[in-house]
Amino acid sequence: MPDSIDIYICSKPFQYFNARNLPKDKERTNILIIENRFKDADLFYKSVIANDHDWSTVLFVKTRLQVLLICLFKYRPARLYYYLDWLLVPALMLYFIPCKNIYIYEEGIGSYRTDIFKNLARYKRKIRELFGVYEYPGFHPRVKGMYVYCKEYYLKKLAPYSKHKTLNAFSFNMSFPNMLENNKELAKELFQFNIQRAFPHLKNKRLVLYITSWPLNESFFDVVNLEEYDYCIIKPHPHITDVDSFNKWKNDCTIIINSIILSEFLIKQLLDENNTLDIYHCSSTALLYLSEHPNIRKVINLTHGLIEFDQIFNGIRSECEHSDIPAS
Repeated sequence: MPDSIDIYICSKPFQYFNARNLPKDKERTNILIIENRFKDADLFYKSVIANDHDWSTVLFVKTRLQVLLICLFKYRPARLYYYLDWLLVPALMLYFIPCKNIYIYEEGIGSYRTDIFKNLARYKRKIRELFGVYEYPGFHPRVKGMYVYCKEYYLKKLAPYSKHKTLNAFSFNMSFPNMLENNKELAKELFQFNIQRAFPHLKNKRLVLYITSWPLNESFFDVVNLEEYDYCIIKPHPHITDVDSFNKWKNDCTIIINSIILSEFLIKQLLDENNTLDIYHCSSTALLYLSEHPNIRKVINLTHGLIEFDQIFNGIRSECEHSDIPAS
């Protein structure tokens, strides 16, 4: 029956794990839809089918139009969980989906931002207003609420901008670090990546990890003395499809991680092997909920001048210190 169907939609692995952390009634039909918006998405979809049996059905789509058609003609969801409502096309899609209970869930630091459309041209802002599309996460008129890991911070940050509706914020089933711990074995199977098998020599080593930006920021190679480390690990951004572009830096002491494994799970595997880590990134949300660990010596952001990012990052980290989410 239509009232027994819930649909969860994700467009990248990070969202997939957050979707698994949303409320789910096992007595209902729970359908996961994976959008083809990241490297090796089709392989990830097949891996989910093979390894994750929490879903009644897993579907793979190439466009948002297919998502809309599925909800119009194949399944009529009673509840729908999507990952954003503030970009024009997905916001318009949400208007047409025949579902009374639509929720948005956190997809990283963007879910707390207020500056996404700060520099938008005036005519584009008028177009958005004409179609009833708002600038802030969780503000869509059809959205019942937003699932976030830092509920109090979200409300404090976004509520002052809400004049047309009352914001509702809900918590995930587990804190982000607990979610990582509970899914670490599943992640090894889904990403087909086990550090012990792939790189057995990465144990008790001094490592530098670079979580790249997209497009690639090469400044890392200018500011870091690689001779200080046993190995340099480069984790390309999931939107970088041409990993061969990293070959010019590849050598016996530099390892390129070709897997789309989340940086959070990669860090956990490296720490589980008692490696010491220095982590460099370019405003990556992968470090947002990084748990305190004695083997993480430092975390350096190579991007400067992103005031909004720094405010949110520090605000969430501060809240984590007073919650069940450990902060580094």
